[in-house]
Amino acid sequence: LNGQDFIAASEGEVTFEYREKGSEAAASSAAAPSSSALRTLVMLHDVGRSPASLSRLADYLKTVAPGLRVVVPDLFSQRDTVSMHLEAQRQRLCQALVEKAPAWGLGGGFALLGVGQGGLLARMLVQRGCAGAPEVRTLVSLLAPQQGVVRPPADRTTWSGPQGVARLLEGELGDPYDAKAQQRVAYAGYWHDPAQPDRHRAASTLLAPLNGESANASAATAAGAARLRALEAFVLVGSSRDEYIVPWQSSFFGFYADGEVGTPDANVVLLRDSRGYQEDRLGLRTLDERGALPVLDCRCLHYDFEILPDPVKVFINGSLLRHLTARW
Repeated sequence: LNGQDFIAASEGEVTFEYREKGSEAAASSAAAPSSSALRTLVMLHDVGRSPASLSRLADYLKTVAPGLRVVVPDLFSQRDTVSMHLEAQRQRLCQALVEKAPAWGLGGGFALLGVGQGGLLARMLVQRGCAGAPEVRTLVSLLAPQQGVVRPPADRTTWSGPQGVARLLEGELGDPYDAKAQQRVAYAGYWHDPAQPDRHRAASTLLAPLNGESANASAATAAGAARLRALEAFVLVGSSRDEYIVPWQSSFFGFYADGEVGTPDANVVLLRDSRGYQEDRLGLRTLDERGALPVLDCRCLHYDFEILPDPVKVFINGSLLRHLTARW
């Protein structure tokens, strides 16, 4: 159930030899494109986090890819990421991309990377469009719940405040499919209970329509699929050690089969076996068949891209970096 059946043999294999004392840049400089050939990379942070959570990753990417411009927009407070519906977050992000395009150097297209909930927001931006903004050429989903989650974050202490996810989902609001929860808690928008498939498709205001699973989503789904197919690459990064995304295969568009109860031994339907893939509902099959849907298992913990232990640096250099340094 690790998704390896549809990862190309060359993907996920470490080919970079990590060396300390500043040798990262030297090791990658020969392969890195010149600064004029690099697209700006815009990165979106996770739920409950701030732009500062991605500062180490941004600095490291600029070190191993000299000339790469990295922008981490400061658009949402930590409370906003928890309590603001993701569609409202998408609209704010779209406005910023339109207004800041010249300042951020987005002309001609850019790469968009989202971590966790930010990865789902990034896909929403592409799929639903952003009138007046430069095109996203490369989309990177990093440990993101693309098929939703079936439980709140494991670390409940992170969410102990008045707007905490655990409190809102299990205390004040209780039922994540309740209309109030769907509007007031971002996490509820991508809640996915495999034991209630019909209710999920009817009550989900975000995930079911976004994934073409609600009854009235056909026209919007077709338009969104066309936008995803137009990407140069849609890079899916997940982790078989992710302790927050449940099931972790959600980062690869896999999920528990309908009727399962979400236990560790429950049956998970992988991307290529899913009905959405086989029907090319989101354009993922088209991307996959042309080699534009790399699927990478980073084998790290959920917040390791904030901490950047050495194995994550190795993964970045050996597997991820080439997707972030596409030439004009």
